[in-house]
Amino acid sequence: MRTSSIYTLSIAICLAESYSLIVPIKLRMETIIEDWQICPLPHSVLRIYLNRIILTAADNTARLATWLTVSMSLIRVAVLRKNIPDNQFQMLSAPAFGWLLSFFLFVPSFVLSLTRYFKEQIDEIGMWRPHFGCESVTVAESLIQYTLIPSDLYTFENGIFEKFFVVSNGFLSYLVPSVLLSIFIVFLLYEIFLKSRKERLSVSASAPGTDPKNIQYRNEQTTKLVALLSIFMLFLSLCHSAIFISQLAINDDNNLIKISTATMTWLFAVNSASRCFLFALFSGRYRNAVRKMFRFKDQMGIRQKKSSTNSNQGVLTYRPRSVSSMVPPASLNESK
Repeated sequence: MRTSSIYTLSIAICLAESYSLIVPIKLRMETIIEDWQICPLPHSVLRIYLNRIILTAADNTARLATWLTVSMSLIRVAVLRKNIPDNQFQMLSAPAFGWLLSFFLFVPSFVLSLTRYFKEQIDEIGMWRPHFGCESVTVAESLIQYTLIPSDLYTFENGIFEKFFVVSNGFLSYLVPSVLLSIFIVFLLYEIFLKSRKERLSVSASAPGTDPKNIQYRNEQTTKLVALLSIFMLFLSLCHSAIFISQLAINDDNNLIKISTATMTWLFAVNSASRCFLFALFSGRYRNAVRKMFRFKDQMGIRQKKSSTNSNQGVLTYRPRSVSSMVPPASLNESK
């Protein structure tokens, strides 16, 4: 029941969500700096392009983290069902399978995020003129002001491509993961609360030299962690699904939808930090996997070596005695 691919998937989730945590902080800091400046200059073309790339990457990492959580729950449910052959179980358990699955999920998510990048295009609106109090700015005559407008691709044929991209993005990013996570969470909660201990792990099935209680405890902790992280992601997916349905029913430019989207961005950032903290706090194997990535020592292996050396010290070893030690002292004097 040891699935190392879950820990590689959790590392990929934390890496993806760490980027999603940085983006809202960056945007908020830019807003604070612009409000603090007396004469803020308009954004250059390079800065607009960089912001589009950063937001597109954030959309990609958010979707990728969602589907990685779905994959992690699916692997855990498949292992707990115990109806897969041994060769498939070995494949699902391998750490390389987690990285391979992360790559294959990254590619379609990246392609879908390109639709967000081509949603808008840069348009020149004329020369920038300083407002009242900024007449001393000497570079005003050489600055051109740019803005973002809907792209020609999205406005083609009354926005038929825009509707297709919005609907496909909403279904694949929010609705489908919400349904799958709901199903997997039911199975995981059933495994945690309703299934008997005999069905989880039997003492007779344990390998010789292992502690069944320790193995059972670690398996239960892994299942609880996967269920907890899936519940967090399900909550965010349901909120995003509600916003997506509201966008289809009302309007994308509604102020309430904009406020809700900004709030969900911060909730996703806080959730990403809490999920990584929970996994690092409660999972020793996860910490060891991170240590191996950064070439630190494996603490679990060190504990096992210490326990093996302590157990060897407690065992009495038989050493054959020499012949001289077996002869009494008196017989030695007589021979002399």
